[in-house]
Amino acid sequence: MKQENPYYPLLRARVEEVMGRCMKQHKDFILLATHIFMRSGVPISSTTLKRFWGVIEQTTKPHSIRVTTLDLLAKLCGYIDFAAFCADIEGNVGQDIGSEPCLGKVVLTSSLPEGSILRLMWSPNRCVTVRYEGMEVFRVLESLGSKIRQDATFHCSQFVEHQPLLLTCLINPGEKPVNYVCAKQEGGLFIEYVPTQS
Repeated sequence: MKQENPYYPLLRARVEEVMGRCMKQHKDFILLATHIFMRSGVPISSTTLKRFWGVIEQTTKPHSIRVTTLDLLAKLCGYIDFAAFCADIEGNVGQDIGSEPCLGKVVLTSSLPEGSILRLMWSPNRCVTVRYEGMEVFRVLESLGSKIRQDATFHCSQFVEHQPLLLTCLINPGEKPVNYVCAKQEGGLFIEYVPTQS
């Protein structure tokens, strides 16, 4: 029996990291399909995603996943396509990437009420205040020292303190959407809740 492509589990793990959840239940795959469509404009079936995760059996040849599906998942993780994802993994082979527990607080977007305001801070002297608009979309209310501008929007499924922050589909006013990583310097991200006026 043909073995699964070794990059597939890595891609699944990266997607789950971006989504901030383990892909197990029907609602997880509906949410993932919705995110892919919102960010790419390309519809994808939740059933296709379930097959890739092995939640339901392949109806065609085992492990025969369409390249278009792999490309959409890789793009969700900030890559141009699946080939770029594989090249990135290859580039890290032999390096001591390491693993460690995440000791900072984690803010899951799914736990935030709409209208919640967060202040995101990182070195050197960056401070961005954002409001949660729903559907994992945030709007920038104020930006100090960052290339992220006021009124920009972005998607984010979770914020992890002391770690870099991946913003997907960041749209600065008048600019094209990009994926953007901030807080890469020592110390990573710091998070504050901002009280909202009642």
